[in-house]
Amino acid sequence: MYISEDADKTITEPLIKEATASGLKSYQIVRRFPEKNEYSLIVADAFRLDEETARRLSEVSTLCAIDEGGDATDWCDVLFDILPSYKIDRPANISEPSFIALPKNVRPARPERFKKILVTLGGEDPAGLTVPAARFFAALPAGTDFFDDERNVTAILCHEKLPAEEISGVTFVSPIENLKERLSSYDLVVTHYGFTAFEALKAGCGVLLLSTSKLHENLAKKYGFLCLAQNALEPSRAASFFQSFERFFPDAVFCAEQKSYADEIKKIAGGRRYACPVCGEHSAENRIIARTKERTFRRCRRCSMIYISWNRALPMTYEKDYFAEQYKNQYGKTYLEDFESIKKAGRRRINEISSVLRAKNLSSWKILDVGCAYGPFLAAASERGWLPYGADISADAVEYIRTQLLFPAV
Repeated sequence: MYISEDADKTITEPLIKEATASGLKSYQIVRRFPEKNEYSLIVADAFRLDEETARRLSEVSTLCAIDEGGDATDWCDVLFDILPSYKIDRPANISEPSFIALPKNVRPARPERFKKILVTLGGEDPAGLTVPAARFFAALPAGTDFFDDERNVTAILCHEKLPAEEISGVTFVSPIENLKERLSSYDLVVTHYGFTAFEALKAGCGVLLLSTSKLHENLAKKYGFLCLAQNALEPSRAASFFQSFERFFPDAVFCAEQKSYADEIKKIAGGRRYACPVCGEHSAENRIIARTKERTFRRCRRCSMIYISWNRALPMTYEKDYFAEQYKNQYGKTYLEDFESIKKAGRRRINEISSVLRAKNLSSWKILDVGCAYGPFLAAASERGWLPYGADISADAVEYIRTQLLFPAV
């Protein structure tokens, strides 16, 4: 994990606890900026990367950004959106809330009233809402709808200092290890839009979001969360907000089968970056024009070629068994037993090619068959006087062509 040199323990310690709780067996905190090719993949989870940092990271290695909401996305080889977003026009390679790591500990039933309340705004609380929110929920008047008169509030402080005076009914604690699996012990979780909101919802808790920006308000509204504005943290105004118990339990958007975030990162790490195949330009400044799950496409700023700049597709192999037993199971005979019928189809294809070319003399023409298998099309082309060349990913097939058909192949 890379942490800038000016970061203090209030940042590094929560990260270490989070890494330990997630089951990460091997990790280290790195204070210096990584060197080129030191890592095969850099995963940025900064919410908004500044352009200079994104540029520097992209020069070092393949860069994958998680839930990136800034303007530096063209520097990112891969965009991985896990949290559902709001009106983001830029495409992502992967956009799937099923990667949210949901808790295993779940309440047996919804709470009837909110007695145990947790306030957690994570490692970033730029608006400083943790203490005001804890004070607000502790001071709600008796008889407030859905809230127990004898409630207790737990507030997690990451970087903030303890308030000068003790707040009745509030307990301030340091970050809780493996918080995700502890959420089910609370009736209501007060947080901002992020992973904790979805984790608490899955754990069976009521969820209330605090608005830290207009974007957070829009996200809360889009996904049905009850959201409290910053200027609404006044106990006297509570009755106007808490009118529907159901709004604390919006329908989940992660109904699909949960997927492994770690496995997906491993697949991304197996991908490769490529330069422009025409002029060799290899710059992250080449504009991204499209993203798919397997690939990222850029337009070269030098020659305008559209090319694959990142590809995670795993290499394919066809072993000898594919052309023997697997082929026989599908067609009733092995590939070599079917050689002549495939070669016959190759002759028809040669005739079609000849008619399209409309050349008087096609002898001694060269033809490259990409995916030539054991060479029946090469044999058909050779009968017409063409010079055949083969290419295939099956080493056994290439060896057969070289030794039995005596054609060049790679």
